Amino acid sequence: MAFHHGQGMEKRPSPASSPRIADAGPSPAGKGLRTAPDHHQAGLRAADPLSFHINPRSSMPDISSPMRLRLLLAYDGSRYCGWQIQDIPTPPPTVQAAVEAAVGRIAGRPVRVFGSGRTDAGVHAHGQVAHCDVPRRPGLDWRHALNALLPADVRVLHWQEAAPGFHARISALRKTYVYDFWQEKGFVPPRLAPFVWRSGPLDAGAMRAALPFLLGRHDFASLQNAGTEMESTVRELQAATLTELPPVEFMPPCLPCLRLTVTANGFLKQMVRNMAGLLAACGRRKLRPDRIPAILEAADRRALPSPTAPPQGLALAHVEYSD
Repeated sequence: MAFHHGQGMEKRPSPASSPRIADAGPSPAGKGLRTAPDHHQAGLRAADPLSFHINPRSSMPDISSPMRLRLLLAYDGSRYCGWQIQDIPTPPPTVQAAVEAAVGRIAGRPVRVFGSGRTDAGVHAHGQVAHCDVPRRPGLDWRHALNALLPADVRVLHWQEAAPGFHARISALRKTYVYDFWQEKGFVPPRLAPFVWRSGPLDAGAMRAALPFLLGRHDFASLQNAGTEMESTVRELQAATLTELPPVEFMPPCLPCLRLTVTANGFLKQMVRNMAGLLAACGRRKLRPDRIPAILEAADRRALPSPTAPPQGLALAHVEYSD
């Protein structure tokens, strides 16, 4: 089932189907009242952004026939306390809360939105997947309607109707994360600063030499931070690469930004950030790559000699499903 792509330009309703303010007839004095100007109509649309994204000929929400909505999301996690809503008296802002507020406004009732995973505070996403059950709105472009209501740092990239049994987390086969290391300690472009770890110079060769020790099926308990109870801490790291990103435009010559890309059938709490910290220790020549098997075998976070890498360098890049 194909995603629905939003168009670059929003199509305005035709005059025949658009709501209009009726023209007033001439007054007894012979001076007619003017029809409302176009900018007033634009103001009405701004007051109700949904009205511009719903086909005016479509029916009202069909509550008796709900559909499962699948969303592909991207967000800058800098100002959010992660994905998941926190059940406390004064909850901090989360991405899930922002998406639920927008979906609920369209649905006309509270709607629970389920994500493929819980990104931590300050972590970003290029390809988060979420689902929710909503009333049908024939003619509604969910991408445009939700983006009209969401904060600017949370965007819907695509949407589609999913099969009733689809679940964003349970149906996921594997996930891919990226982590970016900025090697220039003295300067980072302001537009990149929220999305990289200013790690300083690293030996990329030593970091690449460490990757084979992490690949495959292992108990990754040594790379899991406390806070989440798991039935099993065994995961399969299916792919891991370290690449140099192209130079940043308008920048003076500098050390390349390094990108770690990892794919697994699942990740533990802060596992990728601990992996990034471990590889950085190898890149600083504070840890020999051949020590990694012993660290994993210990299955104890205290065996990890390196600190957890900061959140801003991490992004959820892709979630893979069978369809």
